[in-house]
Amino acid sequence: MQLCLETVLEGFSVLVFCPSKAWCENLAEAVAKEFYDIGKTDSSYPPELGPRLRSALDPAGIRNVLEALRKSPVRLDKILSRSVAFGVAYHHAGLTFDERDIIEGGFRSGSLRVLLATSTLSSGVNLPARRVIIRSPVFGGSILDVLTYKQMVGRAGRKGVDMKVFSASDKPLDGNDSDKDTVAGESILICREGEKEKAKTLMTSSLPPITSCLQKDASLTSSMKRAVLEVKIASLAIHIHTHSLSLSLSLSLFFFFIPCGLFSREFMG
Repeated sequence: MQLCLETVLEGFSVLVFCPSKAWCENLAEAVAKEFYDIGKTDSSYPPELGPRLRSALDPAGIRNVLEALRKSPVRLDKILSRSVAFGVAYHHAGLTFDERDIIEGGFRSGSLRVLLATSTLSSGVNLPARRVIIRSPVFGGSILDVLTYKQMVGRAGRKGVDMKVFSASDKPLDGNDSDKDTVAGESILICREGEKEKAKTLMTSSLPPITSCLQKDASLTSSMKRAVLEVKIASLAIHIHTHSLSLSLSLSLFFFFIPCGLFSREFMG
C-alpha cells in the first residue's frame, strides 16, 4: 500500500501484478479505500497528505473513465465504480474488450494511477509504469517462468516520460560524468520468507536462447510449408482476378469509345 501511495504522490503510475483475478479485485478495493481514508478529516495519516493526494489525481480524467464505463454494453461494475473514483482499477481476462480498452486508455493517459493486473497484461499490451510491483513469485501454484518475469519488470519506466537527469555530481551506471538522462523505472518483487530462494533464482536467471521450433518438429515444418504455399496461391489468385477485372474494364472502355467516335465523326460531317 505504501509503495502505491508513494508513487502516486510523486505524480507517477504504478502497475501491480497479482496471481489471480480475485486478488486483483480485492486489492483494487483495498487501495481505493486507503486513498479514501487518507482524505478523511479524522484520518490517521498526516493532514497534509490528503490535499497532496487529491492534487496528484485527475478528477476530470477519472470522470471521463467512469462515464465511458457506464456507457459500455455491460455498464459500470460495482468494484470499478468504487475504485476508479480514486484513480485505481483492475485488469484481467474477466473484463470485456470494451472495459479493458477503457481501463487501458485511462491508465495510459494518467487518469488511472494504480492498476492491479494478472500476468496476461505483461505481454501484448503496451502499458508501462514508473513502478512495477509483483505481489508474489508464485502464480498459478508454480514459480513464474523467467520470460514472464522479464516481461513484467520490463514495464517499469517509459522512454521520454519517466526520465531521470544525472548532474555532474551523480555517477551514472556507465561511469560518464557528463549530464545524462536515462529512463527511471523500478520493479519490486514481494515474497514470503519461504519464497526467498525462488525469488532470488527468478531475479538472477537469464532468458534461454531462442531456437526455432521448426527445426525440431518435422510435422510442424510440413504444416508451415503448406501454410506458406496456401498464402502464395491465394495471393496469386487475387492478382489474377485483379488483372482480369482490369483487362475487362479496359476492353469495355475501348468498345464504348469506338461508337462514340463514329457518332461524333458522322455528326461533324
